[in-house]
Amino acid sequence: MRALIAILLVCPMLAAAAAGCGAATPLAYYFSPRHIQKSEYAFPGDARVAVLIEPARPDAEHPVFNRALYERLAETFREKKSKAALLPLDEVTTLRSQHADFASWSIQRIGRTLHASHVLYIRIDELQLRTTPEVPVIEPRVTLHEKVILVDSPEHDARAWPKEQEGRLVTCSRPSGEVADAGDEDDAVRKLGLDTAYFVAMPFFETDLEEKRPVER
Repeated sequence: MRALIAILLVCPMLAAAAAGCGAATPLAYYFSPRHIQKSEYAFPGDARVAVLIEPARPDAEHPVFNRALYERLAETFREKKSKAALLPLDEVTTLRSQHADFASWSIQRIGRTLHASHVLYIRIDELQLRTTPEVPVIEPRVTLHEKVILVDSPEHDARAWPKEQEGRLVTCSRPSGEVADAGDEDDAVRKLGLDTAYFVAMPFFETDLEEKRPVER
C-alpha cells in the first residue's frame, strides 16, 4: 500500500487516472494501438504492373502531372518494399506513339503488349489549373478514378479492384497561388501530381492514419 501511495505521489497523472478523472486521456492516447488502415488490394510479389494514365477529355491531359504522379508512385512502391514491379512509364508512352489506333485498344490489350500481368488504370476526369485564363492565379485540383485490371483474365472478370465499376474515386487539391509564367504553372501541377500519388497508392499498402500525409513544398 505504501509503495502504491509513493507511485501516485510521484506521478500525478497516474493518480488522476486512478481517480477516474479526465487526465487519463493522454495516457490512453499514448498507450493505445496505432490506427492502421489495412491495404484493400495487394499486388502479387511477381506482378508486372503497367501504369496507364489517360485523360477523360483533352483538357485533362498534362504530361508534367502524369510524370510526377508516376514517379512518386514508383518511389512509394520502393519505400514500402513492394516486390511488384512498376513498368517504366516511357514504355506506355512509346507504345502510344507507335500505334495510331492506340486509343481504341482495350486496357488488357495494352497490358499484354507490354508483357504486364496487371494494369493500374488511372483516368483523369478533371485537372483544374486556372479558373480564369486572364487572372494569374492557379488553383490546382484533380479528380480521377483508378482500378486494377488483370491482363490475362476473361474480359468480364478482368477488374481485380475495386468493386465499383468506374474505379476508386480520388480527389486532391493544393492551395491557390499566383503564377508568373509557364514554369511556375508546371511546378504547381508537378506538386499536385506528387501529392495525388499518396492517395492513389494508399489502397495498396497499410497506412498509419495518425501520420501526417506528405505534402510537397
